[in-house]
Amino acid sequence: MDEDEEWTVFWNDQSVGIERCLKMKSYQRINHFPGMNEISRKDLLSRNLTRMYKQFGKDYHIFPRTWTFPADQADFITFLSGRKKEKIFICKPQRGCQGRGIFLSRKPHKDVKTSEGNVLGLLRLVTGKLLER
Repeated sequence: MDEDEEWTVFWNDQSVGIERCLKMKSYQRINHFPGMNEISRKDLLSRNLTRMYKQFGKDYHIFPRTWTFPADQADFITFLSGRKKEKIFICKPQRGCQGRGIFLSRKPHKDVKTSEGNVLGLLRLVTGKLLER
């Protein structure tokens, strides 16, 4: 697209540069923006929300406890040890969309392939509560 060309919506398959964003008019919209990967990928969103939770505590108690494998595997094993009651976990592939590869597990330490970079979230279905820390 030429710089002089008028447009309202710019649809792109990749993030656009900060330069384009700075030149946008107030009525123009884009579907991707710089830094978008940090919130659009499940693994990166989980990592960023966990960092915010560690820094700001209660203000970020808005999402279920989440682990990304294999990086958080040791922390997850520590979480499981000492817990007698089985919980239900939702397991999602790091990449992908539209629900592909998502499954529930009571024994994620056996069901999750840790070498594939899965995101594992704690999900309490029995009591109807989503959040637990």
